[in-house]
Amino acid sequence: MFIMVSYDIKSNKIRRKIKKVIESFGKRVQYSVFECFLSGTQFNEMKNKIQETIKDKPVSIRFYILCDMCNKKIEFYGCGKILDDDQYYMV
Repeated sequence: MFIMVSYDIKSNKIRRKIKKVIESFGKRVQYSVFECFLSGTQFNEMKNKIQETIKDKPVSIRFYILCDMCNKKIEFYGCGKILDDDQYYMV
């Protein structure tokens, strides 16, 4: 599944830890926005690692789960591109 993750974290220490967790599952596309192609198991693993890291800290982390149709409707301007799932190829 295609998941966008965004966060708003004031603490540099916690923000760096969360960034490392999310980067191990996806790709940073903006300063606090990541795109991930994950299985349900991977998504749960990422959420668990994030919850272990933040515990009761004052942070905001959002997960946007996009369906295939929604993914095709994403628009952007400027540099970069929308991630392609390189695990699957159409022949």
